[in-house]
Amino acid sequence: MTDGTRLVQQRMRNRLMDYLELAGSFDAQRTYDSHHVVNVAHEVINQWEDCVPDALWEVESNKTVYSSDEIDALKQFHRTWAHAASAVPDGYPDLADVHALPEWSELRVEAQRALATFLIRGRLPEDHAIS
Repeated sequence: MTDGTRLVQQRMRNRLMDYLELAGSFDAQRTYDSHHVVNVAHEVINQWEDCVPDALWEVESNKTVYSSDEIDALKQFHRTWAHAASAVPDGYPDLADVHALPEWSELRVEAQRALATFLIRGRLPEDHAIS
């Protein structure tokens, strides 16, 4: 793997941590809602799809950027995310209504768990590749 590829993967891992911070906090979601003209529930659902290509954890080169615990956390979060995604009503549901869904509460908790796993190693450098 080239240093450039590794650096991109490190940056993507850091953006994934940003995502988990948003998904794991109802306060962050409310703040996001007040600063953006989007439906936050759909944004949280869609950002996961943008950040995590199908089976990210199965791509061999990613296994050097993500620890085995982080990969396990991503797999668990993905299962919870799938349940939450299917529970969000069609249209543009009010954020308070989405926060009341048990599946959305589970998403928040699982995002917090995954983020805690990522925080063990913390954010990776964005200006140079590490090995």
